[in-house]
Amino acid sequence: MCELSSRRVKTYSFLFLFFLPLSEAASQLQAQDTVNIPSDSPLSLSVQQIPEIVVSDFDYSKPLLQRDGPASHIPESMGQRFPNRSIAYRLNTRAGVTVQERAPSSYRISIRGSSLRSPFGVRNVKVYWNGMPFTRANGVTPLQLLDPEMIGRTDILKGPMGSRFGAGNGGVLFFHRPAHQHTGLDVGSTQGSYGLNRHHLHYRDTFQSGRIWLAHARQAWDGYRDHSAMQRQNTIAHMEWTPDDRQELSFSIFHSNLFYELPGGLTREQMMMNPRAARAGAESQNSSIDRSSTYFSGQHRMQWSKHWKSQAVIYLRTHQFDHPFILDYKQETGYGLGGRWSIQGQQQWGRHRFEFTAGMELQSEQTTAANFGNRNGQRDSLRFLDDLSVQTGFLYQEVRWKPSQRWTLTAGLSQNRSAYAIDRATAAGARPAQSGGDRYPIYLLPRIALQFQPNPQSTLFAHWSRGASIPTLSEVRTNEGSINRSLRPERGQNLEMGGRLHHSRIQLNGSVYYFRLSETITNYTNPQGVVLFQNAGATDQWGAELEWKWQLLPWTHAMMADLHIQQALTYQSFQFRDYMRNDEDYSGNALPGVAPYTVFTQVYAESKMGIYTSISHRWTDRLPLNDANSVYQASIHFLTARLGYQFSLGPRLSGDLFAGIDNILDQSFSFGNDLNAFGQRFFQPAPGRNYYGGIRLQYTLPPN
Repeated sequence: MCELSSRRVKTYSFLFLFFLPLSEAASQLQAQDTVNIPSDSPLSLSVQQIPEIVVSDFDYSKPLLQRDGPASHIPESMGQRFPNRSIAYRLNTRAGVTVQERAPSSYRISIRGSSLRSPFGVRNVKVYWNGMPFTRANGVTPLQLLDPEMIGRTDILKGPMGSRFGAGNGGVLFFHRPAHQHTGLDVGSTQGSYGLNRHHLHYRDTFQSGRIWLAHARQAWDGYRDHSAMQRQNTIAHMEWTPDDRQELSFSIFHSNLFYELPGGLTREQMMMNPRAARAGAESQNSSIDRSSTYFSGQHRMQWSKHWKSQAVIYLRTHQFDHPFILDYKQETGYGLGGRWSIQGQQQWGRHRFEFTAGMELQSEQTTAANFGNRNGQRDSLRFLDDLSVQTGFLYQEVRWKPSQRWTLTAGLSQNRSAYAIDRATAAGARPAQSGGDRYPIYLLPRIALQFQPNPQSTLFAHWSRGASIPTLSEVRTNEGSINRSLRPERGQNLEMGGRLHHSRIQLNGSVYYFRLSETITNYTNPQGVVLFQNAGATDQWGAELEWKWQLLPWTHAMMADLHIQQALTYQSFQFRDYMRNDEDYSGNALPGVAPYTVFTQVYAESKMGIYTSISHRWTDRLPLNDANSVYQASIHFLTARLGYQFSLGPRLSGDLFAGIDNILDQSFSFGNDLNAFGQRFFQPAPGRNYYGGIRLQYTLPPN
């Protein structure tokens, strides 16, 4: 008898894991049909129910069960089950989402896609924080400015479904501020391996018609590798005011200072010899990033009538950026402003119900950017100086038609427009002064979804949408001084079918999709090691995703308050359809940086005495690191655990004492690979087994 190939074994194992919860759901439904508990029975009061999950965006808040497209939700409590030094842990708990951290605070995010466009930074993903656009007008998101302590629940829209937020093809992340659960003081401290040192302070209070939130968080970490230290400070002041029962106003000030060192990529041989080493030249050239930013934002919500409401958001942002690198030294300073306005309404005509949404978002940014030579970590002679200007905006409209309680048809359309201008004020050397700009055409991006709810506990949907992703200014204006005006926007369309179930003790969220991407933007390096970008034809992207959560305690237990298991399973078959570079044909090759299979599993238990534990495991299949598929990252088993004790020291003082282990199996791997890397430096080694522990205290103010 011939042996099965390892790839086939992985496929069968994945399908087994994929359909196992579906069979469990079927048995739950069958059991529900055969066992009826009267509502007045004592047993009915002790059934463990999974709370309803609401996915929120600017235009409407709907339970996840009623969403008609690919979406996920991460509760605020998920962040309390991992090391609190990075947001990567909580985001990597969802299917189709991958967050890498090449160095402390050096994030890359992909939602159903590759990181080819993100050799550094977060691109092709739109991010909102506390209702404010956090992604800059130039298409780059400085996500590392956010401390995990400043994030509550997170909502995710995947793929072109996020085009109504100007997200193109990459999806949208909505980070909400932590919940205003009590008035009082919240302080905490965490210490850990490799010099981890974290502190935070929150103060919340209410007054007659509003509430305030003041917060500060500081993190310092020496890092696992040489030349990988970081320091970050966040300070936030937020106030909400309700002048009457129809309006709500809020104002926020957010300031962040961040410094982190960049150890650089290693070859496989260098990583095996000394994974803690930095790339040659990284330390002597002081390869690092020092940036600060301040956001001022205001929001206004208005309930005009029983059926109509609106929301407006405006913001002003300043930024400073200092980045010595091995090959050069970059400095930027500038500001951005923007706003968003939307209106929503509903109307009932007989048994037909219509919901209307329309709005717009505008962003503008002005930046002065200079590139210097780098001599031992200090600025050398000026190479070129540019005044950069970017404007982007979109309109969107959406109509939802409900001819009955079970069926919903949604049709939406967004009109996206972007333009940039580069005014080269100074250029040194033989290169003549260059200036340029472009105004991309208006892209009409439709979305159609059909939803069917056979019962209040389940829904099925079919979804089709188009997206267009404009090149970021970092891709157009390259480090060696050229302006790549030939780079064209990516255009994609997604066809998807899926369903959700929220029934008693089990919750499911799954879909299968086909995404076709044209004019795919990929990176490569020139002989000098500078990262450049080009369009690479088309890609075919097939995928399947499943998230499930099972409450293991059907009845209230004498000792246990919570016991559940959850999984997120991802299958991605992403290939170049048509790609030629340097007379090499890469058509049919897998996209670099995309793992075919990913499985996240977490078991959580909490006793009524306040003791809790969380064990999490994320398996990532091996993945290619270059277009030729000649170099691979080995598969990874990443295991973490946390143990804590929640206690009370009186009616007003409570606390949480916790400790945890990260990378329990002491795996040697790269948590963020450099794709198509120059000199075979693909690998950025992650910390080995490490530990952390801390305490959190909450003091509740007496009522006014």
